[in-house]
Amino acid sequence: MTEHVTKSSSSNDGSTPTLEHEAEGSPLIGSEHDFDEINSSRVLDIDPDEISEHEQTCINNLLSSETHWSTKLDCLQEIDDVLTSGKLSKKKAISISSSIVEPLSQMLSDLRSSIVKASSDVLVSVAKLLKEDFQAHNNLILKPLMKSSFSIIESIATSCRICLEDIVNIPGAIHEKSYKLFEEFLEDVVYQGNANTKLTALNIITSLHKQGENIFNKEAILKSLKKLKRDENKDILTSVEDVETLFNEEKTEMTILVNEDIARSLRSSLEEIDTSFTQQRSPSVDTSLQFSPLESYMHHITPLYIDSSTRVNTEMTLVEKKDGSTSPKEKVVYTIEDLEKAKNDSVQKILTEMSILSADYDDMEVRLNNEIRKRRELESFVQNYEKEFKNLSLKNGDDKEKESIKVQYTQLLIDYSKIESSFKELKLRYYEMKNINEKYKQNESIMKEKLQSSAKECKIFEAKYVKLKEHAEEQLNNANIKLKEFAAVKSHHEHTISTLEQEVTKVKREKDEKDLLIENLNDKIKKLSLVPKTQIKAMEDKIKNLEITNEQLVSDIAESQRRAITTETELRKQKEDNQSLASRSEELQQSLHVFYEENQKLKAKIYDKTNEIEALKSLISSSKPSSTPSSSTELEEKLKKEEERRQQLESRLKAKEKENKELLDICNQLIAKIERKPEE
Repeated sequence: MTEHVTKSSSSNDGSTPTLEHEAEGSPLIGSEHDFDEINSSRVLDIDPDEISEHEQTCINNLLSSETHWSTKLDCLQEIDDVLTSGKLSKKKAISISSSIVEPLSQMLSDLRSSIVKASSDVLVSVAKLLKEDFQAHNNLILKPLMKSSFSIIESIATSCRICLEDIVNIPGAIHEKSYKLFEEFLEDVVYQGNANTKLTALNIITSLHKQGENIFNKEAILKSLKKLKRDENKDILTSVEDVETLFNEEKTEMTILVNEDIARSLRSSLEEIDTSFTQQRSPSVDTSLQFSPLESYMHHITPLYIDSSTRVNTEMTLVEKKDGSTSPKEKVVYTIEDLEKAKNDSVQKILTEMSILSADYDDMEVRLNNEIRKRRELESFVQNYEKEFKNLSLKNGDDKEKESIKVQYTQLLIDYSKIESSFKELKLRYYEMKNINEKYKQNESIMKEKLQSSAKECKIFEAKYVKLKEHAEEQLNNANIKLKEFAAVKSHHEHTISTLEQEVTKVKREKDEKDLLIENLNDKIKKLSLVPKTQIKAMEDKIKNLEITNEQLVSDIAESQRRAITTETELRKQKEDNQSLASRSEELQQSLHVFYEENQKLKAKIYDKTNEIEALKSLISSSKPSSTPSSSTELEEKLKKEEERRQQLESRLKAKEKENKELLDICNQLIAKIERKPEE
């Protein structure tokens, strides 16, 4: 092989591998194999029908149409190694090879150069294993190979061309019926193929022609070769001339052999006729007649001329030989008509052969004229060169030119030595690269195993990553649910705090109203300091009742304070869960303390009022009553007024008691709500 295909590395994840076309070098992956026939003694040492699970999966992946192209590429390499390793029996290897021919033919139409390269390599090894059995798959394989050799992608075309040449060089791999495909391939190459494709087609034709003669239609081959002569590539022209000479030599040899056989048969027949006419008088010959070229040729063969009016009676004896032929012992009679027929047949044969020879002569004449023309051009060139050389030698004073020529000559010698040394270095580098490439091939199997192990580890890590991802998503979902629950609880507590604040504001407002009422009552009590004893007693009773109610109110306030303290502890606990709720509870506690202080102030005021009433009582008891009727009437009027005021005051006190009861109910409700909230 003069061309090889190397696999270039790609920088992606997912991008397809590309192939680079190089003039020389060995491929790194999927190299071309020139395998010999599998040795039977080597096969017997190993269990012939034993295939590993990995190799079986490779074959199944190759046969399935749903497999990814990258896995197919690895499977092709593995199958190639299995088929060429020699560990399988010949029968098993042939069965595997025949089963994978169809998918391989489909892969030849792929646009990925790596797939085409690997499938062509496997096809070569399959053809070497099958040999004559490969003839059944010729139409299935050769057509896509020929089609892909015209591909725009140079690496695909070179892989298919190399595969075609390798298959053709395998003896017995090509059937005779498939030769017509190569004739059509040569015709297509004339119009569509590039230089490399044309050269491969010509090489295939020459190799097949050497394997068996008379297998091609020579006229079609020569016609396409004449069209190929129009090409300007020198390599193509030289190969075309070689193929033409191969076919023309065979033709000339056949024509010479045919002519010699015909002449020999004619001589023998005419000599026999001449011997038969020895007893008779030879007829007179008209010398005035002009002979045709054919008659002169016949006259050159034998000097016998036969008159058409005479009848020849020949007596010949024929004896059978061992090989089936006869010898003349029997008497056979030939007429002039029979001789004329034989003569006409021989003349027609000679004319056909002469036409062929004339065509060959014309071709040879054209070539001779071309050679003469080239020779004349060379002679004129040589004459001009001699003239110029003489003119240069005759000239004087050309020492400078001679010195410059000498300098150029020495420089050329130096350059030549440098080029020679560089070529030596290049050769050394080539051998170094060859050794490196061999080492790389040796390490390739180890790298494949490592890649497989790393791929397995990657799959394991991917599974772990998926599990961790699912666990993290579950945790995040749970956290989001809890956050939503906390947000709902927070909003609920904020709502309750707002309601409590509203209720506290209501309590404060009612407390202010009650303070105003107490102030009014104090004012009225001051005015009632001059009331009589009876009224004072009634007022004292009412004041006692008020004190009792106030004491109850104080006890209720103490209970509310105690409950507020308990709620404070609960609110402190709740503070740990929600700081905003704790701050609200502290504000509520402060408001309750303020309410308690205001109640204490109210109690002190009531106590002061009682003291003032007692002082008034003492003053009333110490004062002397007047005996004047005018003063009594005035006193009665004052008592009436005071009684009316007392009644008004009692009504107000009743209203105040109702308000106090309502306030106590509100406080109890608030305490119950505060106690209920932490429990919820």
